Amino acid sequence: MSISITKTIALWAITGLTAAAFRAAGIAKIIGTLDVMPLVSEMGLPAWVGRLIGPAELAGAVGLLFRQLSTIAVIGLAVIMGGAIYYHALYTPLSQALPAVLLLIFCTTIFMSRRKFHQLADYHR
Repeated sequence: MSISITKTIALWAITGLTAAAFRAAGIAKIIGTLDVMPLVSEMGLPAWVGRLIGPAELAGAVGLLFRQLSTIAVIGLAVIMGGAIYYHALYTPLSQALPAVLLLIFCTTIFMSRRKFHQLADYHR
C-alpha cells in the first residue's frame, strides 16, 4: 500500500497553506496588529492566555513543517481553533467563525494523513 504522489502534494499544499495562515496570525498577534486581549477578557479568561496565543500559533506553524513535530503542532493548533470557534459561536455572528472552521478542518486533515502515513511506515518495517 502506498500513498499516491497526488495525495502527497495535496497534503503538503494544505500543510503549507495552514502554516502560512497561522504564521501570519501569530505574527499579527505578537506585534500587536491583532489584539486578542479584549476577546480573552470578554470570555473571562486570564490575560496569560491572550499572550500565549500568538507565540503558540507561530510555533505551531513552524512545527507543521517538520514531520517529527507536526502531530503535536497540529493538535495544539486544533485546540486554538476550537477556542476560536467557541468564541465566535458565543460572541460574534457565526459567519466570522468560518476561517477558524476551515483551519480546524485543515488541521484534522493533516493529523489524519500523518497518522495514516505513520501507520503505513510502521507496517513496512
